[in-house]
Amino acid sequence: MSADGVSTYHSRTSTLYEDHAPEKQAEVDTGPRIPDAWVEKGLVAEAAKQRQLEDLNFRQQRLDFDGVDPDLGMHLLSIHWNRQHHSFLVTYRPAFMRDMACGGPYFSKLLLNAIYFGASKFSPRLEVRKDANDVRTAGWKFRERVRELLGGSLDSSRITTIQALLQMTNSLFALGDERSAAWLYSGMAFRMIIDLGMHVDLTKTGRFSDEDLEIRRRVFWGAFVIDKMQSLYQGRPVSLKDTDVLVPIKFLDTHEELEDWQPFAYSTLTPKYSGSPAYSVSTFSALCRLSLVMSDILSCIYTERCVDQSPTDLASMLDRLQVKLDDWKAALPSHVQMNLLDPEGAGAFPPPHVFSLHAMHNVLVILLHRPFVADGHLYNTSRSILVDSFMKCATAASNIADILLAYDRAFSIRHAPYLISYATYVAATILVRIAAKRRSESKVFADLATCLAVFKENQETNYAVQKAAIVIETLIKRLGVVVDLAMAHPSPMASQEQRLQAGGNASPSACQMRFLKYDISQCQ
Repeated sequence: MSADGVSTYHSRTSTLYEDHAPEKQAEVDTGPRIPDAWVEKGLVAEAAKQRQLEDLNFRQQRLDFDGVDPDLGMHLLSIHWNRQHHSFLVTYRPAFMRDMACGGPYFSKLLLNAIYFGASKFSPRLEVRKDANDVRTAGWKFRERVRELLGGSLDSSRITTIQALLQMTNSLFALGDERSAAWLYSGMAFRMIIDLGMHVDLTKTGRFSDEDLEIRRRVFWGAFVIDKMQSLYQGRPVSLKDTDVLVPIKFLDTHEELEDWQPFAYSTLTPKYSGSPAYSVSTFSALCRLSLVMSDILSCIYTERCVDQSPTDLASMLDRLQVKLDDWKAALPSHVQMNLLDPEGAGAFPPPHVFSLHAMHNVLVILLHRPFVADGHLYNTSRSILVDSFMKCATAASNIADILLAYDRAFSIRHAPYLISYATYVAATILVRIAAKRRSESKVFADLATCLAVFKENQETNYAVQKAAIVIETLIKRLGVVVDLAMAHPSPMASQEQRLQAGGNASPSACQMRFLKYDISQCQ
């Protein structure tokens, strides 16, 4: 930290590096500042207090909506807190909403408009669209505002700028024709993270408050996960390497962990989903650990030099990475595990981000083993490896199809995040090849039909899905596979409007109707 209080990072090769070894030793000798259990209580108490103040600040018109109608602004924020927020925990609600009322450091109009933009495509309110009939135009004015504000934010690194860039990365990539913008935005965010030294553990320095440390850890690990996701989606090298990371996967504000979660910002309009604890912190912690395995798979299996390794080395590497995936799954808390058979009905299902977690695990199983099957780029002549990898790919693809069905049953696949669509694509690459060698009555044909139905249903809000669908359809034709879409379960996957028109159990609750018409913050 410089004399003027600005935090920047420089390692030993830099002329700006200062060796404070004696000071660091003194810091170590002083021991921990406060026990984690006490820090957790303080953060949870503050989060609960700030949640109470949100409505008060809204009623007293203290919140800065950057010129947006307050009802619309709160509506879009509520969608964000119900959807995107739980995926990566990049935004920290207590500090953002507090500083939105007082102009503090954890609020910026750039971040606010990035949130508006990401939430707009999930809003039923037509005023957020440039073309009322085209959901792809949702949030256009907020994106223009982001562009306007971003230019003045790139000369120095700020956490809110990092958060805004990461929000824009996820939102832009799903559009399909904005992949370069998503890649560049994320790259700027990663550079700022290093500039601020957020990739190292500064707990013992005494320079940051408990809230500061919590936010830095959340933003760093959110960025780390997004980096690996973008590398998967775009087929490019990672930017944040785990060998450079010294940040613990430790999130002490557990206020949202057991908070009741309802799918107000999802397509579900039926009362069949009874709600669930959010499990945000434990799910995100598991995703962070999975992203470390993901990083290993990308660096070992999908680099340009991996093809030069000997069959023996490849087999050893395959075993080592599979053990990591197995260990990750075995360490999952019981409440984050999933029973896809779900004998108790849709109401027993966890929130969508738990579905995404398990979908990604199965994706990684396929991406680890697919190179070792007959047409893979690391095909090994060992028959035992070929058979084992093929079976693991087939099982994971079937698991993903089951996850898709369960997701649609609980929430509707229509507005599922892009990660679900990517998992659909990865599963379909396996299912098509299996279907080419099986009879049409095999379950694999129903699973493949389900994947095709997901592509069709999900492309409205994730336009990038169209490209994936074209790739799979081309592969289907090349292999001569005939798929009866009537085999999809459901067939076709029911749209939001179809469910509303179905009558009976399809009637939305009063709270859900308020979401459709006004402000979903009132439902929470």
